[in-house]
Amino acid sequence: TVFKEDGKTPFPNAMVEIWQADDEKGYDNTTDDFGYRGSQRVAKNGKYHFITSLPKPYPLSPGSTTYRPAHIHMRISGDGQQDLITQIYFKDDPHLEKDPSSKSPEAINRILKIKENSKKDEMVEFNVVMQKEFKPSPEVFKKLSGIYEMKDESLVEFYKDGDMLFVKRNGQIIEGLFYKGNNTFGSGTKDLKV
Repeated sequence: TVFKEDGKTPFPNAMVEIWQADDEKGYDNTTDDFGYRGSQRVAKNGKYHFITSLPKPYPLSPGSTTYRPAHIHMRISGDGQQDLITQIYFKDDPHLEKDPSSKSPEAINRILKIKENSKKDEMVEFNVVMQKEFKPSPEVFKKLSGIYEMKDESLVEFYKDGDMLFVKRNGQIIEGLFYKGNNTFGSGTKDLKV
């Protein structure tokens, strides 16, 4: 269920988007098939559900012995509430403790137990409580939007989508930042002061 910021009122018509790595541990960011991606509007009672496979862990970087645990990315958005981009993980995954994202204290409520439903299908339950939307002035987005060359010569692009500031590195979306007020954008684990 997706709830408004009070944690009790269902958030009807919110958009829930999910994406995950395929069996080859890659993301479909370039084809029109959008494999292992889905989206839906929640019902009037705030309920949503997706049917998918359990994602595969993959190395944090090429040649790394540290693996990203199995995870599913999510974006939840709707009028009057702050967009949320997050990831869910699965209990007992051996890679949880070494992964920088899943070992963060903020991830504790997103590490979900896999249960069986009445049809003997494996399932997880993830309820979402949204936050009240903070909107920066359009000038803030204009000031930040653009392509920047980093010290390692990679290119990073900042651009606005809805009420969020997205970050692309070499054409790949790596972060979605929400406005926290006081000229600060955040992702839950880090802040960007403008």
